[in-house]
Amino acid sequence: MKRTRLQKNTTCPDLLENSDVSRLKNRDTFNDAKNLIKEHPSDPKDIPFVKNAARKKKNLPIVLGASLGIIVFFSATLYNGGSPGRKSGSPLDGASCTQCHTGTSLSSEWITTTIPATGYVRGETYTLTLSAAHQEAARFGFELTAENSTEKKGLFTITQTERTKLTNNNQAVTHTSGGTSPNNGQISWNVEWTAPEEDAGAITFYAATNAANGNGSTSGDQIFTSALTVSPATTHNGQSIVQSPLKVYPNPASGWVFLETSSPVQNIVLMNTEGKIIRHLNGTQQNPCKLNVEGFTPGIYVLKVETKEEKMTKTLQIQ
Repeated sequence: MKRTRLQKNTTCPDLLENSDVSRLKNRDTFNDAKNLIKEHPSDPKDIPFVKNAARKKKNLPIVLGASLGIIVFFSATLYNGGSPGRKSGSPLDGASCTQCHTGTSLSSEWITTTIPATGYVRGETYTLTLSAAHQEAARFGFELTAENSTEKKGLFTITQTERTKLTNNNQAVTHTSGGTSPNNGQISWNVEWTAPEEDAGAITFYAATNAANGNGSTSGDQIFTSALTVSPATTHNGQSIVQSPLKVYPNPASGWVFLETSSPVQNIVLMNTEGKIIRHLNGTQQNPCKLNVEGFTPGIYVLKVETKEEKMTKTLQIQ
C-alpha cells in the first residue's frame, strides 16, 4: 500500500476542517492545538481533522499517530522549558504551579541566601539558592521572585545559564529544560540578586516548586511553596546602610560611562541579566575609569567592580 509522506513542519490543511485551519493559521498554534485536544478528550479520532481524514480514507494511521503524539507532547512538555511567569505563589503574582498542575500545595522552607542576619545592604549582590527534595519526583521545575508589599524589587542575574533563565519580564527566575533532573530525589538552583539601591523596606522571596512524577500529564504532581523575608541592614539610628560608594555616571548611558570608587579599580565586568559577560577589563584602571558602551543593545546591565579592598555591584541602563 502506497503511503503519502507528511512533509516536516506542515499542517496538512487538506486533512483539517476549515474552521480548524483558520484557527491554526490566525491564532497561536500551540494554544489551539491544546484546545482541539481538550475539546475531544475521550478519543483522538473525534478531533475534526482526524475525522475528515477517515472520511477521505487517506493517511489515517499517520494522522492518528500524529494526533496521539501531539497529546503526549503537550501534556508531558508543556512547561518543561520554564514557567510562563507569574506562577511563584507570591501575593503580587496571585498564582502558583497549581494553576496548571492538579493538587494542593505544601509549604516548604527551601529558599536560602547569603544575606546575613543583619539584613541586606542596598545595592549589594547576594546569592539565592532554591533547594528541593521529593523522592518520587522524576523532574522538578520552579519560579522564584522578590517583592515587597507593593512591587517587585531587586535585580536577578543568571549564573547557571544552562539550568535557569529569567521570566515574567525579567522579574523572576525559572528552570530551563536542562535544569529539571534531580539527583537521588534532590535538586537545587542558584541565582544572583542585587538589592535595590533605594530604601525598599522588608523584601520577601517567593518560590513555587513542582515535583513532577513524570507520568506525561499534569496529574499526580506535588507543588511546594516557599517564602523568605529579609530586612534592610540599618545603622544604630535606624538608617538603612548603603553599599560602599561606587559612582557610575551618566546612568542611563549610551556612550562613555565613568566609574569612580574610593580606591583604584582592578577588575570590571559588564554582564547582561542572562549572565553573559559583555565586556571584561582586567588590571588596574585609572580612577575614575571609563567604559565605552556605544552600540550596545539597550537594556539593564550589571556592573561588577573589584578593588583591592572590596567588590561592588551596580546596575547600568544602556539606552
